[in-house]
Amino acid sequence: MGEAAGWIKAPDSGPNALQAAVIVLRSYGQVVFAAHAVSGLFLLIALATISRSTVWFSLVGIAAASLSAYAFRAERSFIRQGIFGFNGALLGIFWSWYFTVSIVSVLLLVVMAVIVYLVQSFLMNKLSLGRFNLPVMSLPSVIVLIASLLIVYWLVYNAWLIPASAIYRMGGYAAEPLIPMEGVLKSLLPGLPLPRHVVAWLLIFTGILICSRISAFAAALGALSGYAITRMLPATTGVLYTSDLFIGFNAIPVSIGLLGVFLVANGPAFFFTFAGLVVCSVFWLLLIQLFGLLNFPFLTLPFNLTILAVLITLKKMNSPPAGLYPVPLEVITTPEQIILWHKNNILPRAAVKTPETVAQLLLHPSRLFRPSREEINAVQVLVDGAEKIAVLSGAGTSTESGIPDFRGHYNFWRKFGAEDFTYQNFLNREDVRARYWAMERQFYAMILRARVNPTHQAAKWLDDQNRLSCIVTQNVDGLFQKAGVNPEKVIEIHGTEHQVRCLNCGAIGNRQDIETMFPAGIYIPYCYACYGWLKPATVLMGEELDKVLFESALSKILSSDLLIIMGTSLQVDPVASIPALAWKKGIPIIIINSTPTPQNHLSKLFIHCPTGKFFRKFLRQVEKRR
Repeated sequence: MGEAAGWIKAPDSGPNALQAAVIVLRSYGQVVFAAHAVSGLFLLIALATISRSTVWFSLVGIAAASLSAYAFRAERSFIRQGIFGFNGALLGIFWSWYFTVSIVSVLLLVVMAVIVYLVQSFLMNKLSLGRFNLPVMSLPSVIVLIASLLIVYWLVYNAWLIPASAIYRMGGYAAEPLIPMEGVLKSLLPGLPLPRHVVAWLLIFTGILICSRISAFAAALGALSGYAITRMLPATTGVLYTSDLFIGFNAIPVSIGLLGVFLVANGPAFFFTFAGLVVCSVFWLLLIQLFGLLNFPFLTLPFNLTILAVLITLKKMNSPPAGLYPVPLEVITTPEQIILWHKNNILPRAAVKTPETVAQLLLHPSRLFRPSREEINAVQVLVDGAEKIAVLSGAGTSTESGIPDFRGHYNFWRKFGAEDFTYQNFLNREDVRARYWAMERQFYAMILRARVNPTHQAAKWLDDQNRLSCIVTQNVDGLFQKAGVNPEKVIEIHGTEHQVRCLNCGAIGNRQDIETMFPAGIYIPYCYACYGWLKPATVLMGEELDKVLFESALSKILSSDLLIIMGTSLQVDPVASIPALAWKKGIPIIIINSTPTPQNHLSKLFIHCPTGKFFRKFLRQVEKRR
């Protein structure tokens, strides 16, 4: 543990010169969905063949955004992958189209690049983490550039604080290459008509190809499709003026995004990409009219709107249509690796087999009226005859409160890749820690909103009768205590969500106390005392249970004279071994669950019904007897 904690704390130190260079190049690479330093180097050289000011401004943007992320203690893996730097790069590229290189413009760019980080961090917290799992993409750079143009306009023409000549490109944008490859190429191939910036495009394409052949194919597809779309549309001034912007900053990114990055690359995704390009062109034409009236650039907005519209639509559907599979943000790498991940790690959809399915209800209509009066009376007799009642509960006791269990609500867990959430993975993999905390934030919010249901109220009733010896629960939500059950009688065998534990020093803290870290862009909370990583005080797969706690729970169960098992499938050891031990000691067992369990043969009474539904009727009958 000490070694793991020491390794975990290492990212707190800033980058050295080599790491900084890699971060810069990866930031460039992320512009074309390639988190590869060599791909970023090709893009940087491509920019150098177009404009020296674009190179300088983009470097300033990357440096300011990445250093801001370090200063605000953002997730280090995101910084190293260029996730924050690439919006700084885009802001610098856009900046070079409007502003000249001067002290004033550079200082303003630095300020705006810091704001780009803050905007990106805010949007990532709202959109990327938790239940939305949507990419932020280049929205921060677009938002901040538009705001920058408004601010500069006010400073120049309203406040008169800055002369226009000190910041604006008075003659408009003009290419001023740092590496004049276009002239060299024309001298080598005189008389041959060449597309504008052909060398830059070839360099960019090569950089994409180095990272991914699928992305390179998608880029070529997007370029050709974008060119065809601009030629098919009426030759209006607005369309002609923004055709390069549409192809380079919208059509190509849409094609790369839909064919392998945000959707798993396959045949349906290939054909769906054409539909995405049509949607993108519609957004493009609408924004030409809207932003043309305001005389403002819309830059990559069509691309962003298209990807968000597509992903939101697909996520709203219970099953992806025609073989389209949205990719969780936390596993996005290259299309080739995503295909491999999808093939090896996506579990088959969990088949929810409950007695409430239509076919089963047609075969067994009596289940509509469960629990029956006879079943309630049978449970009542056993409860009345016991003085020390132990309860063993599972996730099914809280589903009615809005807290998802793993088997019946698998889609919630699948979108975070929950099959990776083992204890060893949490210790050793930053991506797992980031995904786990993204899931945990949403799960904890559900717990805070959850209300007690009749199952918890029934436990409180038993406690009030002084016949409850203990509740051994696999749940981590604290709803039994919230219902008023004596906390000393509740044994949380899998821990609690209401506390966090430091993996380095072992300190225990209040879960609510770390909530302020997330809005600040900290995706993996750390201990205030020693800066070790924090983990909710719950038991992950592969993590050992507290042996003393388990033995205490088992001792109390075996000293009772009735065991009520509810809301658990009894398929996970060591809890699954408890019913057999109780049966051997002659303790009567009641099992109440929505599905049969492997231990049904040990029970004196099995109630095939959700716990909330059963105890709602049970408590009504108890009330009538008073």
